[in-house]
Amino acid sequence: MARARKPMALEPEPPPDGPSTEDPTSAGEAEAVEEGKVIDYITGRPIPETEKERVRQRTARALLHEFSILVEDMEPDLRVAVDGKKRKIAIAIFDPGAKHTPENVRRVVLCQKEPKLTEKSTYKLRDHAQADNDLTLLKDVMVALPNSRYGMWTNSLEVFYFSREKTRFDSKFAPIGDWPQADESFSARDVASEARLRRADGDLLRTSFRRCHNFIHGNEGMPKDAAFWQFLYLIFAKIYDEQRVAEGAERRFWAGASEPFNNDGREVIAKRVRDLFAAMKKQYATVFRDGDQLTLSPRALAFMVA
Repeated sequence: MARARKPMALEPEPPPDGPSTEDPTSAGEAEAVEEGKVIDYITGRPIPETEKERVRQRTARALLHEFSILVEDMEPDLRVAVDGKKRKIAIAIFDPGAKHTPENVRRVVLCQKEPKLTEKSTYKLRDHAQADNDLTLLKDVMVALPNSRYGMWTNSLEVFYFSREKTRFDSKFAPIGDWPQADESFSARDVASEARLRRADGDLLRTSFRRCHNFIHGNEGMPKDAAFWQFLYLIFAKIYDEQRVAEGAERRFWAGASEPFNNDGREVIAKRVRDLFAAMKKQYATVFRDGDQLTLSPRALAFMVA
């Protein structure tokens, strides 16, 4: 299911003021590249196409489409000294319009190749604690960059977000369900009355659908057919919510930045979505049966809404 930050908008938004956020790969005809290479989304230069590189390219695209971060404010493979060793940042994101120096890095992205799955295999998605070994380097890199505030680690199937707060002697990291927009606004995720719908990119939406289906099948112990129907119920609820919001109703399908990471927050999300699903069933009584129920756990509902 699409996260609160990237739902399918009912109407396209007007273009923003300032620099263009046009997809750089959509302008003009595609360049011809030699076999085994791909045009880097950020630099426009041909680079070797690897499994890890494909994840980075999808992520860079998401940064523009989902967070409105301009490619001019990104740099691939920035080298940073961590404990006396040079480490590469998959994507460094700088303050808008600032020089590309370590002091101006605001956000950090680390990528790994996507796990290989067969048609019959499933991937059990981890939470932040279970993925701690993979996330250690991300935190170390952020500490090495004096003004970094947000971090992301992804292998396409999993995406982990962090915020960093500097204290006098240390740094504290908090898991969050999303990154803010380029202007660092969380309003659409934290305050339902300020929520706004945005049109999702097709490829990125399919990736989100895949992650959600994998979570139900791998983490909830459901067979694939049952997982499919639970996922479908949520998609219908999401569309119904967007229709309601377009007519001026209060948004229900959303998750606050910290809600998915504690039991109370998950219960609150689950109640909002279950009430929404019940209202949809009542509205479309000729389509849904009494036996159609959301049986996902609060943890699963929180993950998918987020």
